[in-house]
Amino acid sequence: MHGRQRVHLRREAPRSFRHAAIIEVAAFTGLLLSYIWVWKGTFRGNVPLVLALYFGIGLEAHLRRREGLRHIGLSLANFGSAARLALIWVGPIVAVIAMAGLILGTWHLPSRPLMSAVWHLSWGTIQQYGLLAVLFRRLEEIFPAEGAAELTTGLVFGVFHFPNPFLAPAAVSFGILAAWLYRREPNLYVMGLCHAAVGFALTHALPVSLTWGMRVGPAVFRM
Repeated sequence: MHGRQRVHLRREAPRSFRHAAIIEVAAFTGLLLSYIWVWKGTFRGNVPLVLALYFGIGLEAHLRRREGLRHIGLSLANFGSAARLALIWVGPIVAVIAMAGLILGTWHLPSRPLMSAVWHLSWGTIQQYGLLAVLFRRLEEIFPAEGAAELTTGLVFGVFHFPNPFLAPAAVSFGILAAWLYRREPNLYVMGLCHAAVGFALTHALPVSLTWGMRVGPAVFRM
């Protein structure tokens, strides 16, 4: 109930916030697409730069609206309820992927499981922060109709994974689900765990011929 009340308050944001949200979404989307397709790996320091801009856009949006850690989902207060809700929906997805790997005989664990798990958790949480705390929250201000922000979030997430024929549609579905879960129980720790679990399962249970090595952008054409 409290989560829905927070969403309602965001939907009634001043018009100036909606105008700012359009600029922020455009800047955030443009940053990631340009990085993926144009300047990734083209000069030394490209990774720190994209991360600085990534979090800089988010910080500007949070400060403009006076959003604290609790508002964006960096709180342990609702960790339990968020985890229970996520487990109902994400648990079966991970189980199906794992079962598919067993049936296909394509399970291939990493040489350093702990480091792989830490990497998936860190990368998953960073992605979920941008997807939900930045993109989804701003899209709620732009598209106040019920379900519109969730759908748009999923579509944009899919665009980030284009032209991978497997990962792009999977990202659309997961993006919509992630936004739906976050809207009800905003907790980035839980969503980071969900992203990590799904990413780990996809990477190590399914064959590269199906996932295209989890590559996106121009890297897909180098398979």
